[in-house]
Amino acid sequence: MEFLGFCFRGNKIVWSDKALHRFKHRIKQLTGRSWSVSLAYRYRELRRYIVGRMNYFALSEYYRPIPELDEWLRRRMRCCYWTDICSCNICIHAILGDQTVAVAAHQD
Repeated sequence: MEFLGFCFRGNKIVWSDKALHRFKHRIKQLTGRSWSVSLAYRYRELRRYIVGRMNYFALSEYYRPIPELDEWLRRRMRCCYWTDICSCNICIHAILGDQTVAVAAHQD
């Protein structure tokens, strides 16, 4: 039985599969790499959505998908971060710092 995004399994209240799918779809929209907004705006919108959803589903007694969602979300945010700062030179300088000068000197 499903009602307002909750599903009743036995004597537990859990997220419905449809609600979990909608949650992930909205997160994908907010963390899309082609969405050209600042990271600060993206974080603000993402935080607003996640806090609202987690408060709504706090009634649920099923926490198994939460750590998996957290890992998935962090991976998507890292991707957004790197997409935001990555042009070829910026990536190299962000990863290596000032070592690029030393690497170039040793190659001569």
